[in-house]
Amino acid sequence: MTYIRLLLLTSVLAFLASPALIAFGTEPEWQMQPVEGPGSRAAHAMAYDSGRGVTILFGGQDRNYQGDTWEWNGSAWSHEADSGPSPRSAPAMAYDSARGVTLLFGGSNHNDPVRFYGDTWEWDGSTWTQRSTAGPSARLGHAMAYDGSRNRTVLFGGSDGVRNGETWEWDGKAWTLRSIAGPSARAGHAMAYDSAREVIVLFGGADEVLSGETWEWDGDNWVQREVPSPSPRYRHTMAYDGARSVTVLFGGYDDGTYDDETWEWDGKAWIQQAATGPGKRSYPAMVYDSDRGETILFGGFDGEFSGETWKYGVLCDGTESFTKAVCRCPNKQKLVAKGTATAGQEVVIAGDNDLGSKTVTANGQNKWKAVFKDTVVCGTTYQPTATFECRLSTQKTRMCD
Repeated sequence: MTYIRLLLLTSVLAFLASPALIAFGTEPEWQMQPVEGPGSRAAHAMAYDSGRGVTILFGGQDRNYQGDTWEWNGSAWSHEADSGPSPRSAPAMAYDSARGVTLLFGGSNHNDPVRFYGDTWEWDGSTWTQRSTAGPSARLGHAMAYDGSRNRTVLFGGSDGVRNGETWEWDGKAWTLRSIAGPSARAGHAMAYDSAREVIVLFGGADEVLSGETWEWDGDNWVQREVPSPSPRYRHTMAYDGARSVTVLFGGYDDGTYDDETWEWDGKAWIQQAATGPGKRSYPAMVYDSDRGETILFGGFDGEFSGETWKYGVLCDGTESFTKAVCRCPNKQKLVAKGTATAGQEVVIAGDNDLGSKTVTANGQNKWKAVFKDTVVCGTTYQPTATFECRLSTQKTRMCD
């Protein structure tokens, strides 16, 4: 009997330590978030801090250059700092997960006699620290991505009036120039790290002409992927969706035309998505929130500056606790958990207090509801909680290992 009890206790501990539930999704969608936050802007930088579960936003410009730092926790923005890097537009940021800091490099402020910046900064969640180090020349419009398999932040391209095609790597202590042939000199391109295939994906940019090229960096070489692709553009944004193993591209600018297309790259082909979302714009910023399984986009410019916050992915929303609906004596009550999800999407809800779990499907109005019956003394204060999550069917993780 002691052995059986030990097994039960182990199962409970494993359940608490692992994802509380798994849900199976359908098609990705865009949802605008009705929240207040950073002022309208474009050419800002964002990175996702997976250590703390927050998105970091810095700088950019509206009619003025900005130097503020904000964080998004999945539901709200918070203003974190006004000190640190000087106000600027078009810097680049990436989160260094091995060291637990967000790295920022470069940018530009045309009101500053210096104009272009070549400084390296790190944000640890409370303070910006400038790293005194030699490295890439001052520039704007470059792109950076963190290579998690090699623990290196990779920087490519940019411009100080003259575009370049340099590849640099930061190891947490120093910048190293990689003298390797690859994409032509350009600025305004975008990069994202594909963790499943362990390559950095680069698309687009501009030098004398706009580019529609797709390149991948494996840590040693750049390889051009000659495939049908989105139209040539620059000032677009990209992020890698780890739940669905695709690189997401949005927006950009093409010789006087702003773009609102959403594309996904799976390592073999670019596929345009039908999802309707943010309006046409250039210079938004986008990251993937790996804790919540959703891509976050903020801001941009289409002749006017945007302050919109958008989510993209197979999205799921709902209550964080049950609501007591009916109490029938003696000692029974009905508890209801409800929320929204994409129509046809399955949601698994796990309740506490031995309520067990239920699987429900969102209806044609994109709503779901789960009803639990529980034995409890009527009239007592009792508010059990429920957790829920939406994931694609490719994320078939077991509750207990």
